[in-house]
Amino acid sequence: MGVPSKSLEVVLLARTECVFHLLYCSRSLLSPRQVRTDMKAILNSARRNNAARNVTGVLTLHRDKFVQMLEGQQTDVMEIFSRIERDQRHTDLMMLRSGPSDSRVFADWHMSLIGDEGEADIPLLATENTLALANLPKMSAPQRQALDAIREIART
Repeated sequence: MGVPSKSLEVVLLARTECVFHLLYCSRSLLSPRQVRTDMKAILNSARRNNAARNVTGVLTLHRDKFVQMLEGQQTDVMEIFSRIERDQRHTDLMMLRSGPSDSRVFADWHMSLIGDEGEADIPLLATENTLALANLPKMSAPQRQALDAIREIART
């Protein structure tokens, strides 16, 4: 038996990858007028930075409360979280949960904005100048449960 090819090695490493999850909430400092433009900027930046590090997750803003879940390699998630901590558009940041998991909940979503009660969940495709809807994938039971829990945190 020969040495495994590089591509097989990558596949095997990906299958044994332990995923790190981080969930936090914070209070938005955005005025109602700033929400539309700043949320676009936040999502543009998040999707670009998260894709570069293979980090996935979701973000919601309900009234003045952000709730976000990030998932990926622990060093990548913590580096992104460190940037989030320094962001001046929010305050009172509190990490709610973090730790390893066997799999990703939002494997296909580098960053999605999730709707509040009664609204659709919206995976977004962001570029430098635009923000467009992506094709909405069918959600799994773990995704639905996570989104419900995130919405509940945002409402409290």
